[in-house]
Amino acid sequence: MAEYTLDTALLRECLASGLYYLPQTIQLTLYSLIITLFLGLFCALAIYYKIPALSQFCKIFLTVFRGTPMVLTLLIVSLIYSSNIVKIIEYFRWNITPADINILFLGVLVLSLSFLPASSAAFLGALLSIEKIQFEAGLSIGLTTPQLLRTVIIPQVIPTAMPLLMNLLLSGCKATALVYTIGIVDVMYGALLPCAKYYRYLEGYIAAAIIFWGISIVLNFIINRVSHAVRMEKIDDNTSFNAKDTRNIRPGGRGYAGTRTCEKVIR
Repeated sequence: MAEYTLDTALLRECLASGLYYLPQTIQLTLYSLIITLFLGLFCALAIYYKIPALSQFCKIFLTVFRGTPMVLTLLIVSLIYSSNIVKIIEYFRWNITPADINILFLGVLVLSLSFLPASSAAFLGALLSIEKIQFEAGLSIGLTTPQLLRTVIIPQVIPTAMPLLMNLLLSGCKATALVYTIGIVDVMYGALLPCAKYYRYLEGYIAAAIIFWGISIVLNFIINRVSHAVRMEKIDDNTSFNAKDTRNIRPGGRGYAGTRTCEKVIR
């Protein structure tokens, strides 16, 4: 068997090509993360409050995407899109062709749906960690449910769920390497482009790995800093929303402590 020699010149070319498409990967990661955070919080609230029909729909929806491999979801969505996009354009009478549409949104859609179960579980776990007394105290001082969520609950949910959400960001960035299977040009696809000229693909895969390693190092640094800031925030008495911190201020019981917490947030 012939010995394989790594072509360093090709490796450098693959690195340059992959880095050229790095903005595409960043866009995929950030857009999908933003969408999955909003949808995850929405599903978590629907399940937590047991909203009729909506909570059951969210549970089924999350179960489906929790059990479906991301590559399979990509292929299904891509085939549905390619089979129906012409009909959709003709139906709405758009003056465009399928080639004019940026299929980046397909990758964003699939990544968002694939990571939705994880983000929803993070938010739901954070909601369950909040004491019932804080919900009751907020309602007892006249807050509506939207006001209670905005001023008392969500400010506690986000710091609690932050470590899991930061790890979700790292996982989402690595998962963007799969979107090249449906023709979206990203770091993975870009790193392999020079390889087609020489039929040598090892250098392309190594170049893509080096780029993703670099991204992971930067994201891990950010995650550690954010997690440290969240821990400091949670133990700061001036910004803590935990009702336990106020129980022993003066006699009054659990209701008094929760009310003091809500009043503190409103002020």
